[in-house]
Amino acid sequence: MFQRTINKFFLEWKNRKKRKPLVVRGARQVGKTSAVNLFAEDSFKTYIYINLEQEDNLALFSRMSPVRELVQAIQLKFNKKIIPGTTLIFIDEVQNSSIAMSQLRYF
Repeated sequence: MFQRTINKFFLEWKNRKKRKPLVVRGARQVGKTSAVNLFAEDSFKTYIYINLEQEDNLALFSRMSPVRELVQAIQLKFNKKIIPGTTLIFIDEVQNSSIAMSQLRYF
């Protein structure tokens, strides 16, 4: 697999002390999700992929919840423990939920 510029950018983001949620934007079908999946496999111990095109995943964001409750719901749904610094949560198709978009600022 060839190295892409975005991989370097992802690593720089990961190594920041106080990083904010990263929003990956771009044209459709150019490999954004694939790039994040590869980065997650190489750089994080735990990876949780949430696709908001799937109704059961979208249901996690049916209402504004405190982040602590949302994190617990994600852990239960995916049966994975979220540990800051070692877990990457990727919310794909986040534009499908205005609530999910709003909650990003609290992570």
